[in-house]
Amino acid sequence: MNKLVKKFYKKAKKVSIKNEYKNIVVLSDLHLGNGGPTDNSLHNNLFLFTALDYYYVNNYLVILNGDIFDIAECNLEDIKKCHEDIMWQFERLHEEGRLIYIRGNHDDAIKEKDLETRPFSYTKERAAFLPGIKVYDYAEVTKASKCYRILHGHQNNPKYVYFNGLMNFLIFNVWARLEKVCAKEQTGELGSFTDNSKMITDFSSDDFITVVGHSHTVILNQKNYFNDGCGVFPRCITAIEIEDTRTIAVKWAYYVGECGLVSVQRTVLS
Repeated sequence: MNKLVKKFYKKAKKVSIKNEYKNIVVLSDLHLGNGGPTDNSLHNNLFLFTALDYYYVNNYLVILNGDIFDIAECNLEDIKKCHEDIMWQFERLHEEGRLIYIRGNHDDAIKEKDLETRPFSYTKERAAFLPGIKVYDYAEVTKASKCYRILHGHQNNPKYVYFNGLMNFLIFNVWARLEKVCAKEQTGELGSFTDNSKMITDFSSDDFITVVGHSHTVILNQKNYFNDGCGVFPRCITAIEIEDTRTIAVKWAYYVGECGLVSVQRTVLS
């Protein structure tokens, strides 16, 4: 395990979850934006809404594993206003105590008070959003005699550990402006800049199962290491689901049935 990761675990703010939920889902890298040219998530909004509805109805604990609100590129209030339907799904999960928020590198600066309220789209009034929610650095889950550590996955890289504020400044002031005049990055290809083999080495442990995001790459059980993918693939979103007997990756995407009927469906990846 990487030295930076070991140091992170010693100092990080964690939430402990012990056999409290039958099913758990981990979603990361949704990169919710403001609906403008830099919003890499907008084309997948229906997939996310459908997935969250499924997880609500089927009593999942939903762990948002970092880079949910892309405040490195957009104003948080504009994001809440643009994705009001997704905010509603977050709200009802939170009301039942089934929503955990873990920070990533793009939303590292988010504060709990920032999530207390949200604006209405067409008025100046504000409504309760996620009152009382806690923002954690990672989650430690005990389930069916297995231990999981769930974190965003940028903590092994010195540039994010020591210079994340500068990185986000450059994203907001340089990268976001380039996206407005060039083709925006919505394909998950940012993962190509991340060495996934190094991530597996840096985060893997014989003592627990690690679930991360960050690299926009789905990885299944490599040395006790899982990656949940992201919400900005061109034609789907992905997630990791943790059950009593198995840990699986799923995708949510359009499927065309008989008579050309289009629906959003969940598929287990292998």
